[in-house]
Amino acid sequence: IYCLSFATFKPPEDWKVDHDQIIEMMRRKKCFDEGSLDFMQRILERSGTGPATAWPPGIVQSLHREDQKSDQSIEASRKEAETVIFDVVEQALRKANVKPKEIDILVINCSLFSPTPSLCAMVMSHFGMRDDVA
Repeated sequence: IYCLSFATFKPPEDWKVDHDQIIEMMRRKKCFDEGSLDFMQRILERSGTGPATAWPPGIVQSLHREDQKSDQSIEASRKEAETVIFDVVEQALRKANVKPKEIDILVINCSLFSPTPSLCAMVMSHFGMRDDVA
């Protein structure tokens, strides 16, 4: 197995939030008490995340209006996955000068979102990869 290239996703500016905004998003969920929010604040301070950490757009949208709820639907999660994964796959293919039809094995690991059809099937379809990709 060879690593021919790699790519990283650079999120749009409107996906980036600071620690205070993260706490505000959690407060607007109306399911955490002040003790839980204080605990989250302490964890964030020690988390190593910076003032422009990217969060899913479906959750960040709750910051735009007081009455706007976060969107944690399958559709919002799939759209986020498509945005991120399609971008990095396109970058990696371009950097390695590899055509999608030349791919033999595709592995995508995501611990928080495991839809049906799979993320691999989504990528294979989007990029027109062969049906026999393992």
